[in-house]
Amino acid sequence: MANTVNVTIRLDKDIKERAESMFSDLGMNLSTAFNIFTRQSLRQGKIPFEIYDDGTISQLDYVSKGSASVITKLSGQTAPEGSTLATADAGIIVNFSKESAVVFSAKDVKYPSIEDQIKLERDIIRLYKAKKWDRDWCIITELAKAEGATIIISNSSNSKIELKANAKIAATKIDIADAAFNFSTQFSKDVNTAIISQEELTPLFKVKKLKGLFQDELKTRSLSYRSEATDVEEEISLEYF
Repeated sequence: MANTVNVTIRLDKDIKERAESMFSDLGMNLSTAFNIFTRQSLRQGKIPFEIYDDGTISQLDYVSKGSASVITKLSGQTAPEGSTLATADAGIIVNFSKESAVVFSAKDVKYPSIEDQIKLERDIIRLYKAKKWDRDWCIITELAKAEGATIIISNSSNSKIELKANAKIAATKIDIADAAFNFSTQFSKDVNTAIISQEELTPLFKVKKLKGLFQDELKTRSLSYRSEATDVEEEISLEYF
């Protein structure tokens, strides 16, 4: 008898149910599918599809136009009226004038992606025609992996957050996504989401899915970059494109 061990994997409930349904159509269960993936990875000595990284590194910044403002306060500067930051403090003040407005910043972002996406598209269409691919399924083709990222989303038209830098206080430039500043929340009002300078975050990803009503019109299309933190397509338009 094979020397087997139990492995626990955490999956989104919907993803698990969809995966079980798809693999069942292929005559296997989730455990068998994971075994196939693992064995193929070991056989090839890598993930069994090509991941491409052209070495591009960039900064991503997005602020909801007309409904969010970001104020940088350096140490020694007088804080804006109503701020809880002292003159000696360095920090960031974010004001919102609309519900669900977004401030997003990611530093030192890299973009690994599946290399042969033409083959991937053909495989998806082939599986769909064989009734082994659901039209609503998407596949992640590219990631935006950030060294550090900040995502703040308002919960009202009067939301506000003030961040105090506890390191690099004498800096002449403050990056809201940089964990080296060791930000702490000095004040917060009606903020829905506040991910502050979190390190090693993958805040955005790009996906493909099917389009076309009839089989001879089937194509794949790339969707907008999405945020795993907000699940908002429209807001995260960014300079990423």
